[in-house]
Order: sequence, then structure tokens, then C-alpha cells
Amino acid sequence: MSGTASLVHNLPASGDSNHRGLHSLKNSRRVADNEPLLRFREAKKVLGDVYGELKDNVAELEGVYKEIKENDFVSAEQREEIEAIRDSIKTIMDTFQRDNMKVVFFGRTSNGKSTTINAMLHEKVLPQGMGHTTCCFLQVEGSEDEVGHLQLDDNPQKIDMKMLGKIGHALSDENSDLPAMGQDSLLRVFHPKQTESGECRLLQNDVVILDSPGVDLSPEFDSWIDKHCLDADVFVLVSNAESTLTQAEKNFFLRVAKKLSKPNVFILNNRWDASAAETENIEDVKKQHLTRFRQFLVDELEGSVGIKTQSKRSRAEGIPSRRTWNKST
Repeated sequence: MSGTASLVHNLPASGDSNHRGLHSLKNSRRVADNEPLLRFREAKKVLGDVYGELKDNVAELEGVYKEIKENDFVSAEQREEIEAIRDSIKTIMDTFQRDNMKVVFFGRTSNGKSTTINAMLHEKVLPQGMGHTTCCFLQVEGSEDEVGHLQLDDNPQKIDMKMLGKIGHALSDENSDLPAMGQDSLLRVFHPKQTESGECRLLQNDVVILDSPGVDLSPEFDSWIDKHCLDADVFVLVSNAESTLTQAEKNFFLRVAKKLSKPNVFILNNRWDASAAETENIEDVKKQHLTRFRQFLVDELEGSVGIKTQSKRSRAEGIPSRRTWNKST
């Protein structure tokens, strides 16, 4: 979003349309102050409208240039400049046409990626448990239907939700006669936005959540990133509080940074219940994790990072995803 913001500042626009866009954006923010996800969606809509007006203005100017055939009045450089602006606007509008916010979870096997996602959804949607449980990419999306369903990435046919444990679960012994799901394959999970237990705020606000196989299972990160991560808005690394960052996790970060300019990355330290018996050293362990995260994000990724700690127990000490999910249900 930072790149689009700078382009809004640099591109010419009429004063009235610019004022209307900014005024609408401020109003939307005031209305949605209590719902950050709604602010994100409203901001994208307003910016989409602004760029729609810019597109019309540029198209009109381009038409005028075409009518003026003599280069004495309009130079070749000016014609090329307006074409470049037109192409830039098209690229940005293509991004805004994607109405959802995509969050990609990754980390080592058994770090609790699926359990964390289930805790956020307040429902056990994805297979979870000990060992290697996720055999492919599982993309959770909101559905207006009352009953959820599955869908293979290359096949629009709906699959019964009950098949998730067989198709997407690496420990299932009943998937031998099902379509082979490689680690870079995608299985889309359409979950109802409104259930008997209430509405899911994340899915209601068009958040798409992508669960991934463990990064320690395959070194083929490039295909994973190219197929599923280039359009990601946020990356969440689910780390294990019992150990530090591994080279496999670092390598994935490094590959993402090479393909995406300054990706938004959050690091979630999970499994803090294992530290219950280490009360004397808990603060030292916490500081060690934060120090190593800083060193990697700043020194190795060569990016700017701000690590904040909060006083709330769920943020500063960490609550295990499994316990959080159990409480929510």
C-alpha cells in the first residue's frame, strides 16, 4: 500500500475529486474506528474510486494527444509519459480489484500454524495436532453459503467439507484413492461467514488465511512463493518458544524478501505453555527471542523493524494457540 500512496501524491488530479476522496476516506475511518479490518476494506474502496477518476482523466488527456498529430505541440516524451501513467494506474487498479486481505502463515512442522488459525477463527476448521498434519496449502475464505465446502485450485467443483480431513490432512490413511496433493498444491476451504456460534469477524471482513506445510519439509521455497505468496498482504511466522529461529525459517524469509519489496512480517511466538516450569528464566528467554528476531530482521534481511512489547499477558508472555482456541469455544 505504501507504493500506491506515493503515486496518489505524485499523479495529477482535479482538486474537487481529490478533496472528495480524502474527505470520504476520513469519514470512513471515523465510522470504522472500532473495526480495523473494516477500515482496511473501506480505504481500498475509496482509493479505488480515486484511481478510477484518475483513469478517466488520463484517458481524456490521451485522447486529446492523439488528436494533436503534430509533435510541435506535444512531444514524444510527453506522449510516452502519459502512456506510462496510464499503465501505472491500470496496475494499481488491478490490485484494488482484489477485495480481500491475504494473510500467509508459515513456520516449522508442529509449531502450531493450523492451531493458531483455528483459534483466530474461533472454530476447529483446519486439521491440527502433533506431527506433520498439513500436506498442502489450505486457503480459508469466507462463504455466504450456510454450509462450507472445499474446492481444488484447478477445479471449480464443490467438495464436501467432511473430505478436508482426508485431502488436506497428512496423517490420513484414507486419501490413497484421492487426487494427489503435492506440497505446493492449493486446497480452498470456503467456511461460512455466519455460523450457529456467531459470525467470524475475519471472514466477514474478507480476510483470506493461507496455511502452509512446514518450511522444514521442502527446500523448494521459490515455487511456494510464486504460486501462493506474491499477492500476500501479511506474512505471519509461527515460531516455537522452546527453540530459536532455524535456518529453514530464515531461508524462507530471505526468499520472500528477494521476490517482494519489504513484505509485512509478524512473528508469533507460540507454545508458551512449555515455559510454565521455567518461571525463573522466563524473562531472559523472552529477551533472547526478541534479540534474535531483531538481529535477523534488521541485520540479515536488511529491513527496518519495530518490535513492540505490551503489558497484556496474551501479547508479552504469549498464550498457547491451543489454550486460546479452547477458551474461545
